[in-house]
Amino acid sequence: MGDQAALDALNQIVHPAGARRRDELLRAATEGGDLLVVNDIPLLFEALDPPSSMSWSWWTPAGLRRTRLRAMRGLSNDEADRMIAAQMPAERKRRRATS
Repeated sequence: MGDQAALDALNQIVHPAGARRRDELLRAATEGGDLLVVNDIPLLFEALDPPSSMSWSWWTPAGLRRTRLRAMRGLSNDEADRMIAAQMPAERKRRRATS
């Protein structure tokens, strides 16, 4: 999180690969006759321009997110804050979500 060039390089690898996998799963679900497909994409608005007709967004206050990152990933407050700051602000996500 402290090296923007490294983060950008990682995102250029991970996000396209994730989008390809999502497309593969969506195609398989459609071909299998599924009428509803749910995607759980943590960085939906950061990584993709949502192609679906509906996108939901939910959020947690930054303090609770920091606490969870410390407990679940062993991050320091500074590391957790950098991770949170690297994401799109919740208010921008709220405006882009359909629900």
